[in-house]
Order: sequence, then C-alpha cells, then structure tokens
Amino acid sequence: KVLRAYQDSWQNRCRFLFCCSTPSDRNRNSFADIARLLSDFFRDLDVVPSDVVVGLVLLRKFQKIERKAIVEQRKNDTYEFLSGVAVTPRTQFLSLHEDGADLNLFQTVIHYAHFAVLAYGWPIFVMMNKTGVCRLCTGLHCCCIPCRKHSETDPEIVDDNCCQCNYSVLKKLSDLGDIDVIYATYHVDVGETPFFVALDYDRKKIVISIRGTLSMKKIEQEQLIERARARKPERGTKDFEIVIVGHSLGAGTASILGILMRQIYPTLQCFCYSPPGGLLSAPAVEYTKEFTVSVVIGKDVVPRIGLHQMETLRTDLINAIKRSVDPKWKTITCSIICCGCSQPTSAVEMSTGETEVSEYMRSKHNARCMGIHPSDSSIALTSHQPLYPPGRIIHVVRHHPTSG
Repeated sequence: KVLRAYQDSWQNRCRFLFCCSTPSDRNRNSFADIARLLSDFFRDLDVVPSDVVVGLVLLRKFQKIERKAIVEQRKNDTYEFLSGVAVTPRTQFLSLHEDGADLNLFQTVIHYAHFAVLAYGWPIFVMMNKTGVCRLCTGLHCCCIPCRKHSETDPEIVDDNCCQCNYSVLKKLSDLGDIDVIYATYHVDVGETPFFVALDYDRKKIVISIRGTLSMKKIEQEQLIERARARKPERGTKDFEIVIVGHSLGAGTASILGILMRQIYPTLQCFCYSPPGGLLSAPAVEYTKEFTVSVVIGKDVVPRIGLHQMETLRTDLINAIKRSVDPKWKTITCSIICCGCSQPTSAVEMSTGETEVSEYMRSKHNARCMGIHPSDSSIALTSHQPLYPPGRIIHVVRHHPTSG
C-alpha cells in the first residue's frame, strides 16, 4: 500500500505538470510509466533536495581529484583526459585524409545528419540559420490563395500548418542533391511524433527520418516503402536501399525500427545521432554493429544516460554525502566562486595523498557492486540491466592543435 501510494503521488505530480495535455488512455498510461520509474528511483532514499545538491558538489570535486590521480599514476594506461588526443593506447581515430578508409563513411554520416535535423521542422531551421526566416518565406504556401490541383507526384503532407512551414524546410533538402520528399507527417501526440520519407536519387536510398516515436505498424499501414519504390521506376527506385536516421529520441526509435525492419530489408542502414544511452543490451549492440552507426558529439549527456547510469550516479552521490564532514551550507557556498570559501574538508583530505584517493575509489567501487542502501543493508535499491547506445560509435570532439 505504501509503495502504491508513493507511486500515485508521482503520478499526480505528472498530471499536474502536464495538466494542459488532452486526457486519454494513452496519456494516462504514459504518466503511470513515468511515475513508476520515478518512484522506483527515489524510494527508500531519506534525502532532501539540498542533500542532492551537496552530493553533486562533492562528487564533482572528488572526480577532479580522482582524474588527476589517475593521470599522474604510471601504473595505468591512461594518458590524458583531453579532447582530440588519445586517452588510452586503445583509442582509435578515423582515417579522414584524402585516401582514408573512413572518409566515405564520415561524409555519409554528415550527409544524413541534415535529414535528421530537418525532421524538427521550421523552428530548428530558423534557429540554425541567420537568414532562415527569409529563406523560409520563399517556399511558403499562401493560405489565402486557392490551392492548385495536386498531382500524383506531390508529397503527402499530414498536419502541417496552413502555410506549410515545415514542408518548406524539407524543400531545402534539394540543396544536398537530387532528393524527393514523398511523405511527411507533423502529427504530435504521446507516442506519435513527426517523421518523413524521402528518395535520395544520388545515393539510391529511401531515407526515413524520425523525430521521435514511430512504430513498424505505421510504416506498414501507410505502405511507405512500397510507395517510395514505385515513385519513379524509370530511375530505378524499386532497387533503392533503405536508410533510417534520427536524432536523440528519434535516434533510439530509428535503431529499434532498424532492428525490426532488417529482417525484411537485410541491406538496411541506420544512422543514430546522439541516441539515448540506455537503449540496447550488450548482445543487441553487437548485432546492430553490422548496420548501425551512432554519432556522439562532445560531452552530450543523452548518449551517456540511462536507468543503470542514473542508479550508478545515485550510488556515487550517497557515497559522496557519507564522506562529507561539513555543514551543507558550507559545502554549497564553496562551489560559488564569489563566496571565496575554501575547499570542503572532505575534498581537502582526499587530495592530500594517493592513499586517500585509492580508498575513495575502493569504497565507490564497493558501493556500486553492492547496490544496497549504505546505511541499512536490508533496504535494497532498484537496479536495472545495463543498456548501451546502438551499433558502432563515432565520438566527434573538438581538436585544439598546438601552435608550431
């Protein structure tokens, strides 16, 4: 009863935050799923928001000390935690020179990144281009003028606005080459977000670009693949291969859809840009390496986060709070530069020698392995299976070459 009441309280909070959403069974089911996850994550934790803030402050300071100690140790194979350089002897770089083996792959990744971005419609286009408004206006459909008669070759556009601003953005795909949009939907609901299907004649591909949730059933109902291949048979569209792309949540959806569709289309390729980190099991990741490439940009948090990673963070926070010997106000103010406070006592003690750092790393490792409440071993916290981003991963970082 107590657990159910706790879950209901989180569900009521979700309903309050999204009180303007349309009441439906789908929305209620989604709120129930969110409430269940949040109640599982926070149950049995006797902490308040200020405790979490203190834990984050201490954890950041401990991480800096730990990272410095790792680099200074000569017994490990870690070189530096720097952008654009090898971190360990196993660090691999793409060969992107003129005759490099990976140049074609990276150019393909860049090419389909445009498809993933344009799935967001006109707001992202205006935000990314200084002259976006002017460029957008040239392709708008005037709602005041009677519509011309549509031909069979016109794309099917679903739930765009009266001026077709989103479809106007898709027309900019022509700047990338000979590309023809055949279907686009901008219907937004819980479990339903926009996507479009286009023909890339230059690369002989049928591209499905997803902004969020999309089901195999939707593809089958609309017969989108069949329609795309029958578009211009004189140009060989019946033999075009399928490429699925997506960004963030859309990347996760693209990966799952790719797994489902590859049984029917074995030559399918999938490009996931900043996919969710908690997505596939280790065996599934190995399987998707055959046809999926994930792209992670810099320190993007989305590909690094999942339920298992959040549970690890929760364990590290509790472990950091245990080590704190200062009042909460002192720890928090020490993180504010203008306050001029010294480092927290626990951070100062840990930075005094290698023994203290080793002891912290050992206690952190033990806490992660145990997965139990640090103050009461009879209270078990939730623990989920580790999940990972799909396919092969390309990590794109800034390179800061030294002068001379």
